Amino acid sequence: MKKLGTLLAATLLTLPLAVCGDDPVAPPTGQINGQVVIEGEGIDGIAVTLSTGARTTTSGGGYFSFTGLERGRYTITLNLHLHVGDAIFDDITATVTIPRDGETVTRNFIGSWIRTSRLTGTVTMDGQGLEGIAVALAGPDEPRTTTDENGRYAFEELRAGEYTVEFSGFEDDAGTFSVTTGPVSLKVGESKVWNLEGSSAR
Repeated sequence: MKKLGTLLAATLLTLPLAVCGDDPVAPPTGQINGQVVIEGEGIDGIAVTLSTGARTTTSGGGYFSFTGLERGRYTITLNLHLHVGDAIFDDITATVTIPRDGETVTRNFIGSWIRTSRLTGTVTMDGQGLEGIAVALAGPDEPRTTTDENGRYAFEELRAGEYTVEFSGFEDDAGTFSVTTGPVSLKVGESKVWNLEGSSAR
């Protein structure tokens, strides 16, 4: 009987500890979403860093997401030099606040391409300018134009990058040209000249 009483007392002493124990802490469920957009196009492959040290990369149309966050203030940073070197944004860092547990905050980054490069030239036959020759660029931008009465053409406000220039629209008996297409590489703010010279058919 004495042994039973001792066992019962021990059970009663441990009971409050089990009842008063702390509830399990739920993991944080806050979230920060966003999109990196340049001139209406979502840009994939942009590295995005959170002030916690978390990192991600935009995908699926420029989207990024950080999950499992507690309420509080966070700083988001875009690492553009790793992927995009010819775009400008109003800002590449932003501070956002998750005001309450479990809430989702959205912060987008909107930019535009830098267009300060240019390509000009003249199309001539035996030294005379040819009017109406079609000139087209293929690359980051794809403008088209035709030569004026002096055989001149110009492409202004181009993005930097690798292009192919192509000339067409020659008359059948116009003569011969050594090339009518070729590569052009433009850096930000760079101007280049591509002249096309031909000789008349004999």
